[in-house]
Amino acid sequence: LQAETADPRLWDDPARARRLLEELSAAEAVVDSSDQIAADLDLLEAIESDPSSSSELLSEAVELAADVAPRLAQLEAPVEVAKVSGVACRITAGAGGAEAQDWAAMLHDMYRRWAASRGLHHESKGELLVVRGAASAALLGEHGVHRLARFSPHDPRRRLQTSFAAVAVTPLESQRSEKEEASLPDSEVRVETCRGSGPGGQHRNTRDSAVRAVHLPTGLTAVCNSDRSQHHNRRQALRVLADRVAAARADPAPPRAGPAARGAQIRSYVLHPRPLVVDHRTGCRSHDPARVLAGNPDEFMRAWAAHSSSGG
Repeated sequence: LQAETADPRLWDDPARARRLLEELSAAEAVVDSSDQIAADLDLLEAIESDPSSSSELLSEAVELAADVAPRLAQLEAPVEVAKVSGVACRITAGAGGAEAQDWAAMLHDMYRRWAASRGLHHESKGELLVVRGAASAALLGEHGVHRLARFSPHDPRRRLQTSFAAVAVTPLESQRSEKEEASLPDSEVRVETCRGSGPGGQHRNTRDSAVRAVHLPTGLTAVCNSDRSQHHNRRQALRVLADRVAAARADPAPPRAGPAARGAQIRSYVLHPRPLVVDHRTGCRSHDPARVLAGNPDEFMRAWAAHSSSGG
């Protein structure tokens, strides 16, 4: 996969290029997880074989072993992911004012960074995050209420506070081929051309190369003037418009994630006093919430996929 993605002609076929990059990203995630598990197992073996290990160190080893076991099971489990072309995620803050709003923004950033690190096309608009690509199916398991516990930076007394946010995930339409990707009905679209501006040379500024596409039923628009070719700009504008229309159609009535309140959560993120992330559906846990929130919730996604495929 690395050799194929390093081929200079990779982007001659954009659809194949995106598929290869998604497969490479998924493979690298498995390798990284395997390497981390191997390192943890080596550490456990070293602690167990060292007669001078303190009781505190042995206690930490027990916790590490409890953490490694489910990760190893997740890695070995056969996982089948739903085939979708993309998802729309709406992340809504629960009660709690600025603290809850902060928490919703943190979740939004976690999923955005996750998508970006995997080369997935993504677009944010307020509470809504649209992610496209087959790998986006992993986000379906994030649907539900997420809980945060931390010493609030908004509280002058720095007291421990709990906040909630609901993540509602909706699959977008089935994957279309590259040629069909921007195939909104002609009767619903008005395409306008205008003179391009900015860098691009004399040719660009003396032809109507910029394209503005309008979706008449919704009023949504997309403008493209990044290329000297009107044909290329038209194709790109229609593609962006199709993405926006698909997201808008999916978003008005997303599946309900339940009330963002105590007792309804699928996962808890405890930052203080003892760092821990635990998924209440699968039992998967991590003692590094900072890493998870930095865009690395993969172990929880894999755990849910394995749990679902086993009928749990």
